[in-house]
Amino acid sequence: MYCNKCEVTVKGAKSCCPLCRGELSGEPDINEEAFPRIKDKVYDKNRFLKIVTFAAIVTIVCSVAVNMIIPMKNHVWWSLFVSAGVVCAWISIVTAIMKRRNILKNINWQLFLITFFAIMWDEYTGWRGWSLDYVFPFACIASMVCMYILSKILKIPPRGFALYMMFDIFFGIIPGILMFAGLINVRYPTICCVACSIISISAILIFEGKGIMEDIRRKLHM
Repeated sequence: MYCNKCEVTVKGAKSCCPLCRGELSGEPDINEEAFPRIKDKVYDKNRFLKIVTFAAIVTIVCSVAVNMIIPMKNHVWWSLFVSAGVVCAWISIVTAIMKRRNILKNINWQLFLITFFAIMWDEYTGWRGWSLDYVFPFACIASMVCMYILSKILKIPPRGFALYMMFDIFFGIIPGILMFAGLINVRYPTICCVACSIISISAILIFEGKGIMEDIRRKLHM
């Protein structure tokens, strides 16, 4: 189609010239689009997972090879610790990729994984209690702070992150239970963690309690 006044060619099926609103001559082409089709950028998570997995395998193989080539005194297999650390990091990264669409849920998953891995490392390296004394409470505090900051940056309404925050808060009360059970040697991190949990749950229930209950009823079809 062609506009004699503007002297331009018009693609697609237009009833008039988009510039002067005048009549067009020629036959419309319904198969020709007026604007180019732009392909949406697709995040190739499979490729990234392959890269992370390959990097983890290379790191493990190289560490074992170096450990065998350069033997240490008393035949210390330090490469096993490196391999275990790489596997833990790989699991954490893969979880972050799989849960990337919901960043708040991702924080809860990372909190659970970090705590679990810390306890396992503490157990298999000769139990000293550092996982429960420091890692567990500080991880809970960090996750609560990160969740609150991200909710403000992403402008997530309180109802949108309250349930994830409550899971984090209840998880943060567990160190207090362990402290009264006599499993905590250093009390200060645990006391700070429990205090933050109580303050956070109080704020959520006081200011957003009604909205949270409505969301729970709606999700549970009550």
